[in-house]
Amino acid sequence: MDYVMFVPGIDKEPKRYRAAIEQIQLEQDSGKSLHNPGAGNSLIDLNRAGMGLMEIITRPDFSSGEQSAAFVRELVMALRKLDVCDVRMFEGSLRVDANISVHRRGEPLGVRSEVKNLSSMKFVAKAVDFEIARQRELLKSGGTVINETRGFDFKTETTHAMRDKETWQDYRYMPEPNLPPLRLCNSSLGEQVDDCMVDIAVAQRDLPELPSARRVRFTDILQLTPAQATILVADDSLAELFDKTVVLTKVCTPPGLAILIINSLIRILNDSKKVVGPDEFLLRPADFATLADMLTEQRISRIIFERLLEMLCGVDGDLVVPEKVIEEKQWYQINDEAELGRLCDVAMERDPKSCEAVRKGKTKAVNILVGAVKVLSNDLANLKKTKVLMEKKLSNSA
Repeated sequence: MDYVMFVPGIDKEPKRYRAAIEQIQLEQDSGKSLHNPGAGNSLIDLNRAGMGLMEIITRPDFSSGEQSAAFVRELVMALRKLDVCDVRMFEGSLRVDANISVHRRGEPLGVRSEVKNLSSMKFVAKAVDFEIARQRELLKSGGTVINETRGFDFKTETTHAMRDKETWQDYRYMPEPNLPPLRLCNSSLGEQVDDCMVDIAVAQRDLPELPSARRVRFTDILQLTPAQATILVADDSLAELFDKTVVLTKVCTPPGLAILIINSLIRILNDSKKVVGPDEFLLRPADFATLADMLTEQRISRIIFERLLEMLCGVDGDLVVPEKVIEEKQWYQINDEAELGRLCDVAMERDPKSCEAVRKGKTKAVNILVGAVKVLSNDLANLKKTKVLMEKKLSNSA
Protein backbone atom coordinates (compact mmCIF):
# COMPACT_ATOMS: atom_id res chain seq x y z
CA MET A 1 0.00 0.00 0.00
CA ASP A 2 1.32 3.41 -0.98
CA TYR A 3 1.19 6.09 1.70
CA VAL A 4 2.74 9.45 2.52
CA MET A 5 4.24 10.99 5.64
CA PHE A 6 3.73 14.72 5.89
CA VAL A 7 3.51 17.21 8.76
CA PRO A 8 2.42 20.68 7.52
CA GLY A 9 4.70 23.40 8.81
CA ILE A 10 7.55 20.94 9.41
CA ASP A 11 7.96 18.93 6.21
CA LYS A 12 8.44 20.86 2.98
CA GLU A 13 7.21 17.99 0.83
CA PRO A 14 5.42 14.70 1.61
CA LYS A 15 7.66 11.64 1.84
CA ARG A 16 6.34 8.69 -0.15
CA TYR A 17 6.53 5.11 1.10
CA ARG A 18 5.15 1.68 0.28
CA ALA A 19 4.32 -1.06 2.78
CA ALA A 20 3.53 -4.66 1.90
CA ILE A 21 0.42 -6.29 3.34
CA GLU A 22 1.26 -9.91 4.06
CA GLN A 23 -2.08 -11.24 5.22
CA ILE A 24 -5.71 -10.29 5.81
CA GLN A 25 -7.83 -12.60 7.91
CA LEU A 26 -11.46 -12.53 9.01
CA GLU A 27 -12.20 -13.61 12.58
CA GLN A 28 -14.81 -13.46 15.28
CA ASP A 29 -14.10 -11.46 18.40
CA SER A 30 -13.46 -13.81 21.33
CA GLY A 31 -13.69 -11.13 24.02
CA LYS A 32 -10.92 -9.47 25.97
CA SER A 33 -9.13 -9.69 29.29
CA LEU A 34 -9.08 -6.76 31.71
CA HIS A 35 -6.06 -7.01 34.00
CA ASN A 36 -5.98 -5.32 37.40
CA PRO A 37 -2.49 -5.79 38.89
CA GLY A 38 -3.41 -3.76 41.97
CA ALA A 39 -6.24 -6.11 42.92
CA GLY A 40 -4.34 -9.15 41.73
CA ASN A 41 -7.09 -10.35 39.40
CA SER A 42 -8.27 -10.30 35.80
CA LEU A 43 -11.77 -9.97 34.38
CA ILE A 44 -13.15 -11.30 31.11
CA ASP A 45 -15.25 -8.96 28.93
CA LEU A 46 -17.47 -10.91 26.50
CA ASN A 47 -19.61 -7.98 25.29
CA ARG A 48 -18.11 -8.13 21.79
CA ALA A 49 -17.77 -11.92 21.59
CA GLY A 50 -18.88 -13.29 18.24
CA MET A 51 -18.66 -9.97 16.38
CA GLY A 52 -16.83 -10.07 13.07
CA LEU A 53 -13.43 -8.46 12.80
CA MET A 54 -10.65 -8.21 10.26
CA GLU A 55 -6.96 -8.39 11.00
CA ILE A 56 -4.50 -6.81 8.56
CA ILE A 57 -0.88 -7.91 8.90
CA THR A 58 1.94 -5.98 7.24
CA ARG A 59 5.55 -6.79 6.54
CA PRO A 60 8.18 -5.09 8.77
CA ASP A 61 8.45 -2.09 6.42
CA PHE A 62 8.58 0.76 8.96
CA SER A 63 11.51 2.39 10.72
CA SER A 64 9.95 4.98 13.04
CA GLY A 65 6.84 5.77 15.02
CA GLU A 66 5.79 8.61 12.76
CA GLN A 67 6.16 6.41 9.68
CA SER A 68 4.04 3.71 11.33
CA ALA A 69 1.38 6.28 12.25
CA ALA A 70 1.39 7.61 8.68
CA PHE A 71 0.62 4.13 7.36
CA VAL A 72 -2.22 3.69 9.86
CA ARG A 73 -3.57 7.08 8.79
CA GLU A 74 -3.58 5.94 5.15
CA LEU A 75 -5.22 2.65 6.09
CA VAL A 76 -7.93 4.51 8.01
CA MET A 77 -8.70 6.68 4.97
CA ALA A 78 -8.85 3.61 2.69
CA LEU A 79 -11.10 1.60 5.01
CA ARG A 80 -13.44 4.55 5.44
CA LYS A 81 -13.57 5.12 1.67
CA LEU A 82 -14.33 1.43 1.09
CA ASP A 83 -17.02 1.63 3.79
CA VAL A 84 -15.46 -1.31 5.62
CA CYS A 85 -16.00 0.34 9.01
CA ASP A 86 -16.22 3.79 10.58
CA VAL A 87 -12.60 3.42 11.87
CA ARG A 88 -13.31 5.42 15.03
CA MET A 89 -10.24 4.36 16.95
CA PHE A 90 -11.32 6.03 20.18
CA GLU A 91 -14.50 3.91 20.15
CA GLY A 92 -12.66 0.67 19.45
CA SER A 93 -13.62 0.24 15.79
CA LEU A 94 -9.93 -0.06 14.96
CA ARG A 95 -6.95 -0.95 17.12
CA VAL A 96 -3.27 -1.29 16.30
CA ASP A 97 -0.93 -3.98 17.61
CA ALA A 98 2.63 -2.87 16.86
CA ASN A 99 5.42 -5.45 16.63
CA ILE A 100 8.81 -3.80 17.15
CA SER A 101 12.32 -5.18 16.85
CA VAL A 102 15.74 -3.62 16.27
CA HIS A 103 18.77 -4.97 14.42
CA ARG A 104 21.96 -3.80 12.82
CA ARG A 105 21.91 -3.08 9.10
CA GLY A 106 22.50 -6.27 7.10
CA GLU A 107 21.69 -8.57 10.02
CA PRO A 108 18.50 -10.64 10.55
CA LEU A 109 15.54 -9.02 12.28
CA GLY A 110 15.81 -8.97 16.05
CA VAL A 111 13.51 -10.43 18.70
CA ARG A 112 10.26 -8.51 18.66
CA SER A 113 7.91 -7.23 21.30
CA GLU A 114 4.24 -6.55 20.61
CA VAL A 115 2.54 -3.43 21.98
CA LYS A 116 -1.19 -4.15 22.12
CA ASN A 117 -4.35 -2.12 21.60
CA LEU A 118 -3.03 1.28 20.50
CA SER A 119 -6.06 3.50 20.07
CA SER A 120 -4.81 6.56 18.16
CA MET A 121 -2.22 7.58 15.59
CA LYS A 122 -0.44 9.61 18.26
CA PHE A 123 -0.18 6.59 20.55
CA VAL A 124 1.14 4.45 17.67
CA ALA A 125 3.95 6.95 17.03
CA LYS A 126 4.79 7.35 20.72
CA ALA A 127 4.70 3.63 21.53
CA VAL A 128 6.84 2.60 18.56
CA ASP A 129 9.45 5.28 19.19
CA PHE A 130 9.63 4.45 22.90
CA GLU A 131 9.97 0.74 22.21
CA ILE A 132 12.73 1.31 19.62
CA ALA A 133 14.66 3.41 22.13
CA ARG A 134 14.06 0.88 24.95
CA GLN A 135 15.29 -2.07 22.92
CA ARG A 136 18.35 -0.21 21.64
CA GLU A 137 19.33 0.81 25.16
CA LEU A 138 18.71 -2.72 26.43
CA LEU A 139 20.96 -4.29 23.79
CA LYS A 140 23.69 -1.66 24.27
CA SER A 141 23.81 -2.49 27.98
CA GLY A 142 24.23 -6.20 27.23
CA GLY A 143 20.64 -7.19 27.90
CA THR A 144 18.30 -9.36 25.86
CA VAL A 145 15.01 -8.40 24.24
CA ILE A 146 12.23 -10.75 25.35
CA ASN A 147 9.51 -11.89 22.97
CA GLU A 148 6.59 -10.53 24.98
CA THR A 149 3.33 -8.62 24.88
CA ARG A 150 3.50 -5.07 26.23
CA GLY A 151 0.98 -2.40 27.04
CA PHE A 152 1.21 1.36 26.45
CA ASP A 153 0.63 3.94 29.20
CA PHE A 154 -0.59 7.09 27.44
CA LYS A 155 0.04 9.20 30.56
CA THR A 156 3.75 8.38 30.84
CA GLU A 157 4.12 7.55 27.12
CA THR A 158 5.98 4.36 28.03
CA THR A 159 5.41 0.64 27.49
CA HIS A 160 5.26 -2.02 30.19
CA ALA A 161 5.48 -5.82 30.17
CA MET A 162 2.18 -7.75 30.30
CA ARG A 163 2.94 -11.42 29.49
CA ASP A 164 5.28 -13.67 27.54
CA LYS A 165 4.40 -13.77 23.86
CA GLU A 166 2.28 -16.77 22.99
CA THR A 167 3.34 -18.98 20.13
CA TRP A 168 0.96 -19.51 17.27
CA GLN A 169 -0.06 -22.96 18.55
CA ASP A 170 -1.48 -21.43 21.72
CA TYR A 171 -4.12 -19.48 19.80
CA ARG A 172 -5.83 -22.78 18.88
CA TYR A 173 -6.85 -21.61 15.41
CA MET A 174 -9.33 -23.83 13.61
CA PRO A 175 -10.80 -23.56 10.12
CA GLU A 176 -14.46 -22.56 9.70
CA PRO A 177 -16.15 -25.57 8.02
CA ASN A 178 -19.06 -23.44 6.71
CA LEU A 179 -16.77 -21.18 4.69
CA PRO A 180 -15.68 -22.67 1.34
CA PRO A 181 -12.29 -21.76 -0.13
CA LEU A 182 -12.21 -18.38 -1.90
CA ARG A 183 -10.93 -18.89 -5.44
CA LEU A 184 -9.48 -15.81 -7.18
CA CYS A 185 -8.55 -15.10 -10.77
CA ASN A 186 -7.71 -12.03 -12.84
CA SER A 187 -9.30 -11.74 -16.28
CA SER A 188 -7.14 -8.71 -17.10
CA LEU A 189 -4.16 -11.10 -17.13
CA GLY A 190 -5.94 -13.50 -19.49
CA GLU A 191 -6.87 -15.98 -16.78
CA GLN A 192 -9.93 -18.18 -17.27
CA VAL A 193 -12.90 -17.17 -15.08
CA ASP A 194 -15.16 -19.93 -13.77
CA ASP A 195 -18.57 -19.39 -12.20
CA CYS A 196 -17.31 -20.11 -8.70
CA MET A 197 -14.38 -17.69 -8.94
CA VAL A 198 -14.03 -14.05 -7.90
CA ASP A 199 -12.58 -11.96 -10.74
CA ILE A 200 -10.08 -9.46 -9.31
CA ALA A 201 -10.38 -7.24 -12.41
CA VAL A 202 -14.15 -6.83 -11.90
CA ALA A 203 -13.71 -6.14 -8.20
CA GLN A 204 -11.11 -3.45 -8.94
CA ARG A 205 -13.43 -1.70 -11.39
CA ASP A 206 -16.11 -1.48 -8.72
CA LEU A 207 -13.81 0.05 -6.12
CA PRO A 208 -14.08 3.78 -5.36
CA GLU A 209 -11.06 6.02 -5.88
CA LEU A 210 -8.67 5.34 -3.00
CA PRO A 211 -6.61 8.09 -1.30
CA SER A 212 -3.33 7.22 -3.08
CA ALA A 213 -5.03 7.34 -6.50
CA ARG A 214 -6.73 10.61 -5.60
CA ARG A 215 -3.41 12.22 -4.68
CA VAL A 216 -1.97 11.13 -8.03
CA ARG A 217 -4.96 12.63 -9.90
CA PHE A 218 -4.72 15.89 -7.96
CA THR A 219 -1.01 16.29 -8.75
CA ASP A 220 -0.75 14.83 -12.25
CA ILE A 221 -4.02 16.06 -13.78
CA LEU A 222 -5.08 19.05 -11.68
CA GLN A 223 -1.51 20.28 -11.12
CA LEU A 224 -1.69 20.60 -7.34
CA THR A 225 1.57 20.42 -5.41
CA PRO A 226 2.19 17.17 -3.50
CA ALA A 227 1.70 19.07 -0.24
CA GLN A 228 -1.65 20.52 -1.36
CA ALA A 229 -2.87 17.12 -2.56
CA THR A 230 -1.83 15.44 0.67
CA ILE A 231 -3.60 18.00 2.88
CA LEU A 232 -6.85 17.80 0.89
CA VAL A 233 -6.96 14.02 0.60
CA ALA A 234 -6.31 13.66 4.34
CA ASP A 235 -9.82 15.07 4.93
CA ASP A 236 -12.40 13.36 2.74
CA SER A 237 -14.96 16.15 3.23
CA LEU A 238 -12.47 18.75 1.93
CA ALA A 239 -11.40 16.53 -0.97
CA GLU A 240 -15.06 15.99 -1.93
CA LEU A 241 -15.72 19.74 -1.76
CA PHE A 242 -12.68 20.40 -3.94
CA ASP A 243 -13.77 17.82 -6.54
CA LYS A 244 -17.33 19.16 -6.68
CA THR A 245 -16.23 22.81 -6.81
CA VAL A 246 -13.37 22.60 -9.30
CA VAL A 247 -15.74 21.56 -12.11
CA LEU A 248 -17.92 24.62 -11.44
CA THR A 249 -15.26 27.35 -11.37
CA LYS A 250 -14.78 29.44 -14.51
CA VAL A 251 -11.61 31.44 -13.82
CA CYS A 252 -10.21 30.11 -10.55
CA THR A 253 -7.63 27.41 -11.29
CA PRO A 254 -7.47 24.07 -9.41
CA PRO A 255 -4.25 25.11 -7.56
CA GLY A 256 -5.87 28.46 -6.74
CA LEU A 257 -8.93 26.69 -5.35
CA ALA A 258 -6.74 24.37 -3.27
CA ILE A 259 -4.96 27.39 -1.76
CA LEU A 260 -8.31 28.93 -0.78
CA ILE A 261 -9.39 25.73 0.96
CA ILE A 262 -6.09 25.26 2.78
CA ASN A 263 -5.40 28.89 3.74
CA SER A 264 -8.93 30.15 4.37
CA LEU A 265 -11.56 27.44 4.72
CA ILE A 266 -9.58 25.13 7.03
CA ARG A 267 -8.77 28.07 9.31
CA ILE A 268 -12.43 29.12 9.44
CA LEU A 269 -13.53 25.56 10.26
CA ASN A 270 -10.83 25.25 12.92
CA ASP A 271 -11.78 28.58 14.50
CA SER A 272 -15.42 27.52 14.66
CA LYS A 273 -14.38 24.02 15.85
CA LYS A 274 -16.57 22.46 13.18
CA VAL A 275 -16.05 18.75 12.54
CA VAL A 276 -18.21 17.60 9.65
CA GLY A 277 -18.31 14.61 7.35
CA PRO A 278 -18.63 14.72 3.55
CA ASP A 279 -22.38 14.06 3.69
CA GLU A 280 -23.11 16.91 6.09
CA PHE A 281 -20.80 19.63 4.81
CA LEU A 282 -22.73 22.90 4.88
CA LEU A 283 -20.80 24.83 2.23
CA ARG A 284 -22.42 24.40 -1.17
CA PRO A 285 -19.90 23.82 -4.01
CA ALA A 286 -21.76 26.25 -6.31
CA ASP A 287 -21.48 29.06 -3.72
CA PHE A 288 -17.82 28.30 -3.11
CA ALA A 289 -17.13 28.32 -6.85
CA THR A 290 -18.88 31.71 -7.19
CA LEU A 291 -16.80 33.25 -4.41
CA ALA A 292 -13.56 31.74 -5.74
CA ASP A 293 -14.23 33.17 -9.21
CA MET A 294 -15.18 36.61 -7.85
CA LEU A 295 -11.98 36.72 -5.79
CA THR A 296 -9.88 35.62 -8.76
CA GLU A 297 -11.48 38.32 -10.94
CA GLN A 298 -10.78 40.87 -8.16
CA ARG A 299 -14.46 41.67 -7.82
CA ILE A 300 -14.25 41.11 -4.07
CA SER A 301 -11.35 41.41 -1.63
CA ARG A 302 -9.82 38.52 0.30
CA ILE A 303 -11.32 39.86 3.53
CA ILE A 304 -14.84 39.96 2.04
CA PHE A 305 -14.28 36.50 0.56
CA GLU A 306 -13.49 35.09 4.00
CA ARG A 307 -16.34 37.02 5.63
CA LEU A 308 -18.81 35.47 3.21
CA LEU A 309 -17.19 32.06 3.68
CA GLU A 310 -17.78 32.36 7.42
CA MET A 311 -21.42 33.19 6.77
CA LEU A 312 -21.83 30.21 4.44
CA CYS A 313 -20.26 27.87 7.00
CA GLY A 314 -22.39 29.27 9.80
CA VAL A 315 -25.60 28.04 11.36
CA ASP A 316 -27.81 29.69 8.72
CA GLY A 317 -25.32 29.22 5.89
CA ASP A 318 -27.87 27.45 3.71
CA LEU A 319 -29.90 30.68 3.62
CA VAL A 320 -27.00 32.86 2.42
CA VAL A 321 -26.86 33.79 -1.28
CA PRO A 322 -23.38 35.29 -1.87
CA GLU A 323 -24.24 37.47 -4.90
CA LYS A 324 -27.31 38.87 -3.15
CA VAL A 325 -25.35 39.73 0.00
CA ILE A 326 -22.59 41.41 -2.01
CA GLU A 327 -25.10 43.47 -3.98
CA GLU A 328 -27.15 44.49 -0.94
CA LYS A 329 -24.12 45.50 1.12
CA GLN A 330 -22.13 46.82 -1.86
CA TRP A 331 -19.16 44.70 -0.89
CA TYR A 332 -17.50 44.96 -4.31
CA GLN A 333 -13.75 45.55 -4.23
CA ILE A 334 -12.54 49.09 -5.01
CA ASN A 335 -10.18 48.80 -7.97
CA ASP A 336 -10.60 52.32 -9.38
CA GLU A 337 -7.25 54.11 -9.09
CA ALA A 338 -8.86 57.52 -8.70
CA GLU A 339 -10.88 56.39 -5.68
CA LEU A 340 -7.90 54.52 -4.23
CA GLY A 341 -5.75 57.60 -4.74
CA ARG A 342 -8.27 59.72 -2.86
CA LEU A 343 -8.21 57.28 0.04
CA CYS A 344 -4.40 57.32 0.02
CA ASP A 345 -4.43 61.11 0.24
CA VAL A 346 -6.74 60.99 3.27
CA ALA A 347 -4.57 58.39 4.99
CA MET A 348 -1.39 60.40 4.31
CA GLU A 349 -2.97 63.60 5.56
CA ARG A 350 -4.05 61.95 8.82
CA ASP A 351 -0.68 60.26 9.49
CA PRO A 352 2.21 62.58 8.55
CA LYS A 353 4.59 60.70 10.91
CA SER A 354 4.34 57.48 8.92
CA CYS A 355 4.80 59.43 5.69
CA GLU A 356 7.98 61.00 7.06
CA ALA A 357 9.22 57.58 8.26
CA VAL A 358 8.84 56.16 4.74
CA ARG A 359 10.70 59.12 3.25
CA LYS A 360 13.56 58.49 5.72
CA GLY A 361 13.91 54.92 4.48
CA LYS A 362 11.67 53.04 6.90
CA THR A 363 9.80 51.33 4.09
CA LYS A 364 7.74 49.08 6.41
CA ALA A 365 5.87 52.18 7.59
CA VAL A 366 4.01 52.16 4.27
CA ASN A 367 2.06 49.16 5.56
CA ILE A 368 0.62 51.37 8.30
CA LEU A 369 -0.71 53.75 5.67
CA VAL A 370 -2.10 50.90 3.56
CA GLY A 371 -3.80 49.59 6.70
CA ALA A 372 -5.39 53.00 7.18
CA VAL A 373 -6.81 52.85 3.65
CA LYS A 374 -8.15 49.39 4.43
CA VAL A 375 -10.05 50.83 7.40
CA LEU A 376 -11.26 53.89 5.45
CA SER A 377 -12.65 51.63 2.71
CA ASN A 378 -14.33 49.20 5.12
CA ASP A 379 -12.09 46.39 3.85
CA LEU A 380 -13.05 47.01 0.22
CA ALA A 381 -9.82 48.51 -1.13
CA ASN A 382 -7.59 46.52 -3.47
CA LEU A 383 -4.58 46.44 -1.14
CA LYS A 384 -2.02 45.51 -3.80
CA LYS A 385 -3.00 48.50 -5.94
CA THR A 386 -3.21 50.64 -2.83
CA LYS A 387 0.38 49.86 -1.83
CA VAL A 388 1.69 50.65 -5.33
CA LEU A 389 -0.20 53.98 -5.40
CA MET A 390 0.89 54.85 -1.86
CA GLU A 391 4.56 54.22 -2.63
CA LYS A 392 4.26 56.28 -5.80
CA LYS A 393 2.66 59.21 -3.99
CA LEU A 394 5.26 59.13 -1.22
CA SER A 395 8.18 59.02 -3.68
CA ASN A 396 6.72 61.94 -5.64
CA SER A 397 6.32 64.01 -2.47
CA ALA A 398 9.81 63.26 -1.13
